[in-house]
Amino acid sequence: KGVKANVVSFSAIIDGYCKSGQLDCARAVFQKMLEGKCLPNSCVYNALIDGLFRAKNTQEALLLLKEMVDTNVKPDIFTYTIVIKGLLKEGSFDHAYRILDQMVSAGYKADVCVYTPFIHAHCSQGNIKEAQQWVRRMNNEGVLPDVMTYTVLIDGFGSLGSLTQAFNVLKCMMDSKCEPSHFTYAILIKHLLKEKWSMCDGNADGSDLHLNAISLDIAYVWKIVDFETVMQLINAMNKHGCTLSIVTYNTLMRELRKQGRSEEIERLDEYMKQGGIAPDEDITDSAIKCTCKSGMLEEALQVRNV
Repeated sequence: KGVKANVVSFSAIIDGYCKSGQLDCARAVFQKMLEGKCLPNSCVYNALIDGLFRAKNTQEALLLLKEMVDTNVKPDIFTYTIVIKGLLKEGSFDHAYRILDQMVSAGYKADVCVYTPFIHAHCSQGNIKEAQQWVRRMNNEGVLPDVMTYTVLIDGFGSLGSLTQAFNVLKCMMDSKCEPSHFTYAILIKHLLKEKWSMCDGNADGSDLHLNAISLDIAYVWKIVDFETVMQLINAMNKHGCTLSIVTYNTLMRELRKQGRSEEIERLDEYMKQGGIAPDEDITDSAIKCTCKSGMLEEALQVRNV
């Protein structure tokens, strides 16, 4: 006979279907929930609204938001954040501003998860000044930027060809003790590669294809980056006063290892040693694993000085 599903069970199932793109199944479970007189809560509505926005079913998502309010289920900050992100992704800035006003009127304070989508949306449109205004508004409200906020700003400046400004943002990021992620570094490398390719004939070396690929899949950056560009990143960081810690090198090594970039890892390891930077266990293990996978067993022994 089984145990009767409750709102928590229904919420988990609906969320799973929405995240896997099976919206028809999510709708069916939602309908079954209503028929069983199990009242949906904000978590259930949030999952469905998010799934609809992901599928670009904006009108249905907004109708569901209205239904949520009409049935006396109070939207929470997650609801507002989902709706704001969804509207901004389709370029509906005015509507997103209205939802933000509704959120504040409902007694919720905008946090970094609310502000960052506005910054990202303006950067995506090339409106970097507008994005900076949102950063100032954020700071005035006492909300600290997180790794994603800084990264989207870096990408925004990079997309406009303002790499100096992008590295200035990185400096602010590191000064505020916010550690850049592998995604942050990949964004910077992407723009360094684009700058390099723009100076040569793209069709001659397949650079046009690479440009399209890294625009669609940032992980592709680590597959194609050469050691010279990695060094360009490091030199630019040093030039802008960004202190490279062992964590920085760990991040670079780890992502290069994932793509089997043994030559780049070996050369970066050598650069660190020449600079008097002692590799830690993570870096050494990355170098060994990558060289072993590439069949370079002698080189792996040299890493450990065996």
